[in-house]
Amino acid sequence: MSLVFVDGCDHASGGDTNFKWDVMFDTPAYSLSGGMFGQGAYQFNNRDWVGKHLSNLSSVTIGFGYRAQTPIGGSNIRVTFNDNRGEQITFSRTGQGIWSIAGPGELGRSSQPDRAQFTWRYIELHIAISDNTGPSDIQMMLDGQLWIDGAAGQDTNQQNTGTIDFVAFGASANISDNFARMDDIYILTSEGPLSTFLGPIRIDTLWPTSEGTDGTDFTPFVGASAALDVDERSPNDGTDYIHASVTDDFMTFNMSSFSAISQTDSIHGVAINFFANKIGGGARRIGGVVEASGTSFTSLSFAMPIGWINYQTIYTSNPSDAGTAVWAVSEVCAASWGVVITL
Repeated sequence: MSLVFVDGCDHASGGDTNFKWDVMFDTPAYSLSGGMFGQGAYQFNNRDWVGKHLSNLSSVTIGFGYRAQTPIGGSNIRVTFNDNRGEQITFSRTGQGIWSIAGPGELGRSSQPDRAQFTWRYIELHIAISDNTGPSDIQMMLDGQLWIDGAAGQDTNQQNTGTIDFVAFGASANISDNFARMDDIYILTSEGPLSTFLGPIRIDTLWPTSEGTDGTDFTPFVGASAALDVDERSPNDGTDYIHASVTDDFMTFNMSSFSAISQTDSIHGVAINFFANKIGGGARRIGGVVEASGTSFTSLSFAMPIGWINYQTIYTSNPSDAGTAVWAVSEVCAASWGVVITL
């Protein structure tokens, strides 16, 4: 299993959503303080949705916080698992609060309604694509409790491709405004049946507060403080930023304190999000970097096109422990995080 994407939904506006997601229909609204733990959340209205491309996965696990904003009445949430531009699996909540998973036919539904309104719930789904599913290939968890366990022997391969290459979160059609909020989203690769999920989880978004002690190769574009040039909660493109031009140049930052995570919580991964632009026609690559226990560790890097792009890299374990130990909260707080030019 491997985390491939997380979104704490804690940026500054609905317009920032397209920085993290690959596809967006309409523009989901954004609530700066309406999230699960007092930070931000997406607010989906009418037919708003966001989507993420995946790498032809045979099975996938997702989790997200969900809060109904309207009374029970219509299907008001929809998650689709797609391949080759067609739907493999659709997950939704019916008008009477019944959660349902469907493919070529119904694959499973909750035996009792979920009528919660104005209450945050945490939903997790495990979906495997197969012509003949096995036990636990189709599952839904609600607040850590199993609500749907699809029967074996079902066909989930509606597109006859055997994989999922896109997942979309959002609203069903013709729903009144402010119908639902989503927060703290994760996407996890998985193979075959899954007996455990990550959640319910919380995602805490931290912001640069000062320069780290390791890596000072980037130069502030405005003023003398690099941290002040990269701490915007809505990226302002070329207004202020840090810049460098030499391979292996890197810079790290100390981050703000946790607001939603306690010292005893388990850390499933730490994601570095950075918004970067290449100037000129030569090939360039950029990656994330973490300085932990006095050593710098570089992530996989990304080829850079011309133009501002959001990149995300995830450290699921502490690299200073040979990448085998899960993060302790104290280790995350002690580390500094940043970017590196790798080409």
